Amino acid sequence: MNNLLNDIKYSLRILAKRPILTIITVLVLAVGIGANTVVYSAINSFVRMCTLSCEEPERIVALEEQGRPLENQEALFSPQTLSDWQQRCRSFEAMVFVQNAGLPLQINGQSSTVKV
Repeated sequence: MNNLLNDIKYSLRILAKRPILTIITVLVLAVGIGANTVVYSAINSFVRMCTLSCEEPERIVALEEQGRPLENQEALFSPQTLSDWQQRCRSFEAMVFVQNAGLPLQINGQSSTVKV
């Protein structure tokens, strides 16, 4: 314990001898900690925004209709299929339709669709 106190006293003496270096060091640490906090907060809020707010997420399943041609990647199945499934299926508590829509993107005159 005595060595730790001696090390702290020595460090404070060195920092007091070079106040400009001490100020620069403290400012760099403060900016680094602040930037890290901002990035963490942004990522944390984004992750919370994207998570499902349900009590039992392990009970969620994804259904796909097989046998459809691969050209149509816009929807996994039609709204009519969902309606049929909702009327006939007794295994699920509820069903909802979620579509991965594409957004148009244009860069340097070339346009494409970006899946989100």
